[in-house]
Amino acid sequence: MKIVAPAGNMERFYAAVKAGAQEIYMGLKGFGARRNAENFTLEEYKEAIDYAHKRGVKIFLTLNTIMMEKEMEFLYPNLKVLYEHGLDAVIVQDLGYFKYMKENFPNMEYHGSTQMTVGNHYEAEYLRKLGFTRVVLPREMTFEEIKKIRENTSIELEIFVSGALCICYSGNCYMSSFIGSRSGNRGMCAQPCRKKYENSSGEKGYLLSPKDQLLGFEEIKKLKDIGIESIKIEGRMKDPNYVFETVSYYRDLIDGIKAQEKSSELFNRGYSKGYFYGNDNYIMNKDY
Repeated sequence: MKIVAPAGNMERFYAAVKAGAQEIYMGLKGFGARRNAENFTLEEYKEAIDYAHKRGVKIFLTLNTIMMEKEMEFLYPNLKVLYEHGLDAVIVQDLGYFKYMKENFPNMEYHGSTQMTVGNHYEAEYLRKLGFTRVVLPREMTFEEIKKIRENTSIELEIFVSGALCICYSGNCYMSSFIGSRSGNRGMCAQPCRKKYENSSGEKGYLLSPKDQLLGFEEIKKLKDIGIESIKIEGRMKDPNYVFETVSYYRDLIDGIKAQEKSSELFNRGYSKGYFYGNDNYIMNKDY
């Protein structure tokens, strides 16, 4: 089982490699679901690919938003450079853009983003037949749902194990669009779920703000036992120390070491197991 780590800039990239990540997902400036991250220039991206490949680490480009036609045309020359430089895979949400890339870069690997909301094995198999090699499943799935997909498809599966949970649903959230005309599906979410609200009973607080997900030793063992290829850490906008500590923690868990997590000392909304066990009564943090 591999660790897919986030890198929002070069410092976070080096932290992820040093901590033992075998796969890293990174964005180009102006594209992807984390546009507010610092992200990488084309030259920085090429430098990162070279550095990673010398150490046996793969690089995945995040193009995990809905794309406009002018963006496809603008991105093409940059993608061509990265393709020729040895980019390992592209994480994509937009099926039209996938078709466009598949026709122009047929030997590239393509991963279905969690933004695609692939929640069953029929969809997973459909992507495999289209030419995807991997799919990133939604954070909102239980272990039993993940297991059923694993039993019924041969496509590689990537599972989120730590990081922010959305009160809405990955790839189908329009809350930010409605409130402030900033679309989460275009990489510009204003995170209105993290704001303070008041309900009809007069209760005030962060009523729509979930705790972060943090799966532990038992959950990683379960995922490893059913043959999950990669586990994913969220955090392209988090501190390099957070990236290093979180990757190190999961490196130990995969190796069978019951390590103590230190990520909560660096960034902490409170932690839960998310939807992993199907019990979501404890995922909310109304205090901050």
